[in-house]
Amino acid sequence: MEKGHKNKFMNQAEIFFKKEADSWFTRNEGRLAAKKVEEDWTMRFIKKYKLRPKRVLEIGSSNGWRLNFINKIYGAKCTAVEPSAKAIKQGRKLYPKIDFRRGMAEKLPIKENEKFDMVVINYVFHWVDRNNIFKAFAEADRVLKNGGYLLFTDFYPDRPMRVPYHHLRGKNVFTYKMDYTSVFTLTGFYKLLKQVFYHHSYTLAKMKIKPEDRGVTSLLKKDINFLK
Repeated sequence: MEKGHKNKFMNQAEIFFKKEADSWFTRNEGRLAAKKVEEDWTMRFIKKYKLRPKRVLEIGSSNGWRLNFINKIYGAKCTAVEPSAKAIKQGRKLYPKIDFRRGMAEKLPIKENEKFDMVVINYVFHWVDRNNIFKAFAEADRVLKNGGYLLFTDFYPDRPMRVPYHHLRGKNVFTYKMDYTSVFTLTGFYKLLKQVFYHHSYTLAKMKIKPEDRGVTSLLKKDINFLK
């Protein structure tokens, strides 16, 4: 790298951790309070495929509303990792049974001997600084035990896209939309069990969905012994 040259994307993780995660939670707090279990594709998948998770980690959990459903319905021990201090503060007050930890997807505050039989990641990967994205993939895999389920939701465009983050215009902050499912399935030891596509607002819109607005929920099962 030439002297004096700075990578303009290097500060994105710091921006989200120190400020924007809190700002996102403030903007969406009311909407989260109105969430219903039947409207969430993660919860639909758990119910439809009769999954019975015992230890669940959600990366990017906000105030833990989804984990609260999982805990109440299935009695699972739930851990939440979230960058927003405001979301964690509210979550600890509302849902005392959930173990909240502040952190980022690329460096989870999870010990090596802590393993989960389900990891939930909902619209997180597209936020991650591209300098750290492979670390985020590795961390999700590290904490999921063999035979466990990875259940994640994100954008699913026709091709990889970099989109200026509309809440921080001019700050060199972007979201990155791509097929994140294939990152795991191409390893061979993540088997795709089910996918559902829809408008990223979670509505099953009947009209044609633009590629950049398409979301996907993917259910994968981990099996590192896939080669027999």
